Amino acid sequence: MKTNNCFKKICFGFTLVELLVVIAIIGILIALLLPAVQAARAAARRMSCSSNLKNVALASHNFHDANKRLPYGANGDLSPTWAMYILPFIEQEALYTNLNMGAAGTSSAALRGVRIKVYTCPADGDYNSTWDTTLPAFKHHNYVCCAGNAAIVNCNNSSASSGQWNRWASIPITLTMAAETTSYNSNNKTVAFAKGGMFSMGARYGGTKIEPFKFSDITDGLSNTIEFSELAQGQWQSNSTAARGDLRGLVWLSYYAYFTGFITPNDTDADRPDNFNYSNGNSLINAKFPILSSTGFDQQLRVGSRSYHNGGVNSAFGDAAVKFTNNSVDFRVWRAATSSRGKD
Repeated sequence: MKTNNCFKKICFGFTLVELLVVIAIIGILIALLLPAVQAARAAARRMSCSSNLKNVALASHNFHDANKRLPYGANGDLSPTWAMYILPFIEQEALYTNLNMGAAGTSSAALRGVRIKVYTCPADGDYNSTWDTTLPAFKHHNYVCCAGNAAIVNCNNSSASSGQWNRWASIPITLTMAAETTSYNSNNKTVAFAKGGMFSMGARYGGTKIEPFKFSDITDGLSNTIEFSELAQGQWQSNSTAARGDLRGLVWLSYYAYFTGFITPNDTDADRPDNFNYSNGNSLINAKFPILSSTGFDQQLRVGSRSYHNGGVNSAFGDAAVKFTNNSVDFRVWRAATSSRGKD
């Protein structure tokens, strides 16, 4: 009888209890494996992002070899940005030849709707911006040059503030605003002694132009100085009154081609990238990466490094080494790394 019962059990399959046990085990295995799979995917995206940043940094080295200097970060107002200058060194020669690199405001016409893979972090998406409603949309990107360690006095004023933009990259310089006169070694995160980054941001309103820097100008050392870092692509959201939204990551436009070390990676403090009402908090990612428009001369322009990687951001240093910085980094350490000639 035992043999017959076993035979019947084998022939007619599992009992209900056994089936439920198998399903429960499978469910537990999936629950255990899913986080591991997600972590592996996140690690792969972070590694791919690191590779992209290294290629961008190496392209800047090749530009430097060919021109004996770095490109402009942004040559003031709507002139070409670093992201345009290094296109021939990331196998985008054909795109570069279609640009008008000598004319402010028109140099980016050929870039409308163009996605540059090496400028894009795989952890982010594929977003567009319409900063001018008369133009087709531009793609956002994720990598920006380092313009220094401080917030910058609002420069949308031809008389009172034209010099501030011009002196953005010169160091050391104590800005005249009361909130910016204390050394950045202060424990107060809201003040900073402005020290420039590896990239000149040009001049505004016909002011004295700060020429691009050479590697020999980076007295803190290339291996100690951040050259490029990440920026989460803004997800533009229009409203009923104007083409306003989040233009962060629009690297073809000078006001969005940079970051500064004034705030730490993924800081909860809001970015203030401009005062033209293009980026005024009307953003689909404002809760995660806050943004405000700078209004009035007493406001400071600042854009922090931000990413979708868990816990921090990737940054390419001047020697093309790519390192990951945790969100918990001390703000004084971060500001020192984003200063190129401050020895702090």
